[in-house]
Amino acid sequence: MPTLNPIKKGDPGWKVRELENLILDTMKRATKPNTGWDIYQKVKTKTSANGDEICERMHSLHQEDFLNITGSIDADFLYELPEVTEKNRKINKSALDQQIDGDHYTKMDQYQPWEVAANWLTPEELKGAMKLTVIAYLAREADKGGDKDIEKAAHTMQIYLELKSKMENKNAHK
Repeated sequence: MPTLNPIKKGDPGWKVRELENLILDTMKRATKPNTGWDIYQKVKTKTSANGDEICERMHSLHQEDFLNITGSIDADFLYELPEVTEKNRKINKSALDQQIDGDHYTKMDQYQPWEVAANWLTPEELKGAMKLTVIAYLAREADKGGDKDIEKAAHTMQIYLELKSKMENKNAHK
């Protein structure tokens, strides 16, 4: 995934480079193309740059082939990172960036229910909640979702392992 070399804070161009990397980091989590407005909404809380500056940087990143324009909606461009191979996409993608059936969770970005639960629950409570979800998917498989429910159960276990690792790292740095 693209990241531009950082420029030392205070050196000429460091704020521009910081903004460019912030935009690219935001796009790394995207599971579908984002409009300029979507990117602005996600980036504006993390920078003092205004909308024109963010738009200018996105255009510059597009000219330098770090962002692709893949279409438009209501006169706003759709941006996405350049294509990566399916192998790299699977390796680099978080389980939270993927979804079996639909996109109602992945479009929630950083506020997916399991991420909220990981912040609110103890590690043991989270483990129990996720075990119950896996049991529910497996129990209904024959009558409802078939193989999709088995995939959802496996995906829930991947999410759990990822969140468990994040919780352990967070607790190790306290």
